[in-house]
Amino acid sequence: MKNTLLAISLLSTFGVAFAQSSNVTVYGTLDAGIISSHGVDSAGTVTDVGSGQESYSRLGFKGSEDLGSGLKAIFALEQGIMLNNGMLGLSVANANPYDIGNYGVFNSQAYVGLSSILGTLKFGRQFSPLYEAYESIDPFHNGFAANINNFFGTNAENYSSYQRMSNAVIYNTPDNLNGLKGSVAYAFGGIPGDTSAQSQIGASLAYSNGPLTVAYAYHQANNEQDVALPEMSTDLFKTNFIGAAYDFGAIKLHAAFDQNEQGNAFKTQDYLMGFTVTRR
Repeated sequence: MKNTLLAISLLSTFGVAFAQSSNVTVYGTLDAGIISSHGVDSAGTVTDVGSGQESYSRLGFKGSEDLGSGLKAIFALEQGIMLNNGMLGLSVANANPYDIGNYGVFNSQAYVGLSSILGTLKFGRQFSPLYEAYESIDPFHNGFAANINNFFGTNAENYSSYQRMSNAVIYNTPDNLNGLKGSVAYAFGGIPGDTSAQSQIGASLAYSNGPLTVAYAYHQANNEQDVALPEMSTDLFKTNFIGAAYDFGAIKLHAAFDQNEQGNAFKTQDYLMGFTVTRR
């Protein structure tokens, strides 16, 4: 038997000898409130402290190091926190059990990459292009209970599960393209003997200039069945999303649409209409 191992090491350390400058930032959000829910439990009203009402609570570390000639090494480690009990928080409310990263340390983000005038290339657990497109259109900016992630992109098991991608390689275009921005992503499934099983691909294209924002995103997930989760569908999941927002000054209008497909029996469409009022 012949075993072959091919490995590409992007960065072994940020303390490389030829680095010119570096910085590390500690950041986060702590958000908690009292929630009273009626009708979700047959025993009666439930009142407790909820973590992440407006924006999910998290603690993160991010940094960059100048490698010279306009090239920078970058990294981020971010962990969700449940303020009500001090436990590690899931990175999404209705977490997909296939996404093991939702339950781990640094479940929100954990990546390393390179950035230059040609764009950014990152390796690890990251926000998907679909999630970034949502955020640019959603009037709640992916926060609050009514945010778009709880309704759009839902698969046959009713999981909005594609906000983050583990085992992912994602390229983002630079920010100086006259309002245009795009990204492409591929996530390895890591299943022995089958390179496509549980793999994911994603892409987005957005235009934001002045008051107008338009975004399109596509996501595809190969949900190969796992013996530990036999209830999960084996069919290929696909979603197409398009949205737009226009800022009139005192009021900003938001609109979005997506279509989700999984196998021959599952097909849904979602619509969003909203507005944001700016108090001056």
